[in-house]
Amino acid sequence: MNSRGYLRVTLANEGVIAADFTATAGDCNVPVQSMPAQRIALDAKAQADVSFEVYMTSQAAVVGASCTVRVLDSQNKVTDTAVVRFDVNATSVDAQVMSDGTRETLSGSAPAARTCLDKCGSVLNFVCLYLRGCNKELGLGVFIVLGTLCAGEGLRVEG
Repeated sequence: MNSRGYLRVTLANEGVIAADFTATAGDCNVPVQSMPAQRIALDAKAQADVSFEVYMTSQAAVVGASCTVRVLDSQNKVTDTAVVRFDVNATSVDAQVMSDGTRETLSGSAPAARTCLDKCGSVLNFVCLYLRGCNKELGLGVFIVLGTLCAGEGLRVEG
């Protein structure tokens, strides 16, 4: 499970000419996925915000988490370094709502087993039955439809 947050920093070019910079975030004291460096061009005396997406690889809460942000110039020399501190809330994901409105368990204890009819609502919901691999119920639905059509047409079997 990944939980996502954002680490936002403001970069400022305090020089008198436009310059290209690279911002990196790393050396975190919490388990996070690596964050790609970000390049930015700034006019003289200009500033801009840079956002890093922080993906936690643990669901635990952390107080006093930190990552180091470094700013490099166009020659890849470090021009500034800052330690950014933040707290992480615990993440608990119990279920995911599927496109058909049902809920699938992702973690925690599993709910009671659900039948195909619970998931799809009817043997006539052919698409849902097919997508979930409910072949027995799908066959029953087709049999009901064909039986109804045959009875409505007054077909006779001659032998």
